[in-house]
Amino acid sequence: MAPRHRRKKSTRRARFVRRDSVAAQHGDAAADALRFQPVGGTLISNASWITAKLTDLLASVSVRGTARLIKVEGADDYDEVIPIEDAPNILVAYAMGGRELASAHGYPVRLIFPGRYGMRSVKWVTRLRLLTMTGESYWGRRGWNDEALMLTGSRIDTPRNRDEVSGDLVVAGIAWAGTRTVSAVEVSVDDGQTWLAAQLEAAINQLSWRRWRLNVTLPAGAWTIAARAIDGEGNVQDAEDRFPILPERPATTGSTSRCVHDAPLPRGHPSTAC
Repeated sequence: MAPRHRRKKSTRRARFVRRDSVAAQHGDAAADALRFQPVGGTLISNASWITAKLTDLLASVSVRGTARLIKVEGADDYDEVIPIEDAPNILVAYAMGGRELASAHGYPVRLIFPGRYGMRSVKWVTRLRLLTMTGESYWGRRGWNDEALMLTGSRIDTPRNRDEVSGDLVVAGIAWAGTRTVSAVEVSVDDGQTWLAAQLEAAINQLSWRRWRLNVTLPAGAWTIAARAIDGEGNVQDAEDRFPILPERPATTGSTSRCVHDAPLPRGHPSTAC
């Protein structure tokens, strides 16, 4: 549950403003991170943010040269520890979709750490502390990967699992690769035996997801459709399950997204097991 805040009207605006469209993996601190996010899950979105640069906020105070880490604390008792050299990549967001942040999205301000999973984008920020010593974040202290680099992945949005359709079929969805961009998406209608190139929608920017689609015609039967993304560094999303991603097991790609599609069978045709 989002912490409660008393909202105050203000005519002051941030001095350093950016408008960014970023694909972000969601996480409500400890609560959401405990839920398994399967490949093709819904805990991801693409949004337009109004932000300030974290480095501009740090420039407004006296930062000693011995500072090594930034500890970001949230109103939900969650925290992240970020190397100070990563500060130029981090944004402080106070509006989403042209509107003031909703409480569920981190009101009054939250971090946006492009290319990293949502566990690093602290919501409901209350304090920034500069540390001269080593330290670990909330999930780092529990053995999770502190880097949290976003894997290359995709999702099939249509058809839905076990859908029955007739005639031509549109297979479509989204793909993301953090800061590496998405260079291609491939679709298989025979459970990964062969792959077809999908059509990619133009990217909004380097950090946004990309929508894709492919028109196919399938004869009657049961078909397993799979999708995989390829990022700008040539990494191909594969079919290996990865949960959890711990420090000793780095990865750059996620499991292939799959769904089962049932085309209507002609009368008298033996049933096909899925």
